[in-house]
Amino acid sequence: MPSSRGDEIFQSQMNPLARRIYTDGRGHPEGYPTTFMAHSIGHWDGETLVVDTIGLDADKWMDGLGTPHSEELHVVERIRRAAPETLDINFQFEDPKAFSRPWTGKIAFRFTPDWEFIPGILCEDRFKADFARKSLRDKTDWIEFRK
Repeated sequence: MPSSRGDEIFQSQMNPLARRIYTDGRGHPEGYPTTFMAHSIGHWDGETLVVDTIGLDADKWMDGLGTPHSEELHVVERIRRAAPETLDINFQFEDPKAFSRPWTGKIAFRFTPDWEFIPGILCEDRFKADFARKSLRDKTDWIEFRK
């Protein structure tokens, strides 16, 4: 559902930084610098939020594999709720410096209301295995923790 404030904020366990997606009709600002979270604008196409993103730092990973890209990366996401407990995101990636042609991807997220958000930074050893076991016990489909 569109926000009455003109922007949406998504929070993810994988990346606890806030991502702002402006849905108030603005465009990308001219000369926007590359940043870790980039610049995202969106609009609603029926029940689908279409998000256009530019300005992603070239040294930031765009996925868990470290797929390379340049500062010219342009990403379009189509985000929709496929079912009450499922969020689908279709991606289109375009970067004339890194890819010979645009390519696409898809990811689905399952809503898990009984999970608790645990803030932390993935690159630091702040997420203790014993705390995670206690906090996430009975979550059999969660990741396995090792010391």
